[in-house]
Amino acid sequence: MSKSISYRYIDDGYSSSGRRLPDVPVVTLLLRRRDRRLQAKGLAIVDTGFDGSVYPSIGVLRLLEGMKPGRVEYLFHPLYARIDCEVYELDAFLLDGIEQVSLGQVLVYAPTDPDYISDEVLIGREITNNHRILLNGPMANLNIEV
Repeated sequence: MSKSISYRYIDDGYSSSGRRLPDVPVVTLLLRRRDRRLQAKGLAIVDTGFDGSVYPSIGVLRLLEGMKPGRVEYLFHPLYARIDCEVYELDAFLLDGIEQVSLGQVLVYAPTDPDYISDEVLIGREITNNHRILLNGPMANLNIEV
């Protein structure tokens, strides 16, 4: 059975020269810890250039406090080279109004260097390559197998 969830892109504003920037495909993501029943919810940018599942914001990093990472890996940033990350497993869900669709357990890549902490949450190819996603103009349609 397939469940389709649609999200509107969000406006990304204007460049320093006044050119309108392309709108951004986003989803509403819920991340949950099993051990303490804590969760974080908010918008996440669909980023097909990110190799991992989830790259966290400071809010998601707070959710990880007190957890032990499963391992340490590094990611490659196109401008800054290597970023060392602690890798955690959290339960993930996409939200659409009151409905939530499980993505199962996902890997969260938390940078160990504060300089690489982002204000935005990214979902990458470890998630997008496992689901049919149609990025079509002002709508991003995600078809999730449940």
